[in-house]
Amino acid sequence: MSAEPEALRRSGEAAALEEQIEELQLRVRQAEERRRALIHIMGDLNESNRRLGDQRKAMLHILKDSHRSNLRLEDSRKAMIHIMGDLRSTTQVMERREQELRDKQEQLVQAGKLATLGELTTGVAHELNNPLNNIGLYVGNVIDRIELGELSSESALEDLEKAMEQVRKATEIISHLRTFGRAARSHSKPSTSTR
Repeated sequence: MSAEPEALRRSGEAAALEEQIEELQLRVRQAEERRRALIHIMGDLNESNRRLGDQRKAMLHILKDSHRSNLRLEDSRKAMIHIMGDLRSTTQVMERREQELRDKQEQLVQAGKLATLGELTTGVAHELNNPLNNIGLYVGNVIDRIELGELSSESALEDLEKAMEQVRKATEIISHLRTFGRAARSHSKPSTSTR
C-alpha cells in the first residue's frame, strides 16, 4: 500500500506540476503577446517618430521658404517704394513742364494778340490818315487863298465840301470799327437776357 499512496502523491505532484507548467506556459504566452504588442507599439511609435521627423523637416523647409518669400516681398516692397518715389518725382517734373508750356502758350497768345493789335492799329491809322491828310489839304488851301485874297466863295465851298466828304469817310471807318468791336464783344460774352 505504500506504493499506492506514493504513486498518488506523485501523480498529485505531477498534476500540480502540470498545472504549474500550464500556468507558466499561459504566462509565457501572455508575456509573449504583451512583448509582441509592445514590439508592435514600439514599431508604431518609431513610425510616428519618423513621420513627425519628416513633418518637422517639411515645416522647417516651409519656414525657410516663407522666410525667403518674406525677404523677396520686402525687396519688392522696397522696389515699389522706390518706383513710387521716382513716379512722384517724374509727375512733379511733368506738372512743372506742363505749367511752363501753359505759360509759354499764354505768352505766345499775348504776343499774337499784340501783333494782331499792332497790325490792326497800323491799318486803322493808314485808313484814317488818308482822309485826315485830304481834310488838311482842303482846309489849308482855303486858308492860303484867304490869306492871298484869292478866295472865291465857289472855290471855298468846293474845297470845304471835299473836306466834309473826307470827314464822312473817316466817320464811316470809325463806325465800322465800333460795329466790329460790338460784334466781337457780343460773341465773347454770354447773353444774360431772360424771355
